[in-house]
Amino acid sequence: MLSIKKLNVLSKKTSVGLAQVSSRIFSLGTTSLFVGKNGSGKTSLLHGIFLHPETLSEREIFLGDLDISHASNEELFTYGLYYIPQHLITLSGVSFLSFLHLAYEKKEGKEISIKDFSAQIEEVCTAYGIPFALVQKNVHENLSGGERKLQELIQLLVLKPVYIFLDEIDAHLDMDGKEKVARVLDDCKKRGAAVIVVSHSFDFARRLRPDFVYEMQGGKVVRQGTSTLLESISQSGFSE
Repeated sequence: MLSIKKLNVLSKKTSVGLAQVSSRIFSLGTTSLFVGKNGSGKTSLLHGIFLHPETLSEREIFLGDLDISHASNEELFTYGLYYIPQHLITLSGVSFLSFLHLAYEKKEGKEISIKDFSAQIEEVCTAYGIPFALVQKNVHENLSGGERKLQELIQLLVLKPVYIFLDEIDAHLDMDGKEKVARVLDDCKKRGAAVIVVSHSFDFARRLRPDFVYEMQGGKVVRQGTSTLLESISQSGFSE
């Protein structure tokens, strides 16, 4: 169980408050959805958790009884937290296969040959209908927005993080791509991961069948509920 006891996020440049959240619990085997108007603080919430360089964060975060409030992003990764941001960074000249191989060995604490690792990834790609050719590219380099997101899906499937945070993972994807994402996230949930998603798409959100729905406004959660709340917002709009 991941517990956010307190999270205050400020703009490093202006010191303006961007998000303020407290008493949020993300349980294993559940999907949580954050929705809200543009500028409501959804992305800032994730930036605060994962120490975005343009923000200042005051965090009280616990993984079970372990205080991870002062953990670096690298340490958060080792604890099983994984973040896919809305805007993905291109790593020019960095092989995606080598990058993922290094991350896998670090996470698992054991070595695996690049040949065996590549074969393992190919099996995963085949199972989910993801082009294996993406593995042979560099990290997000010369790829469409949708292809970049598919590279991220491969990482999710291979690294199997425990707490998965995604900011508009459905953006830039066609219908087939969105179905792939929904299937991957559903399987992550079934294996016991906690999935936390920010999305503007009600159709995509319905595919995820969220257990918990949070509406944000002004950097705070103003309403929370289940999928019933999602339908209410879809029909009546966000809070004023």
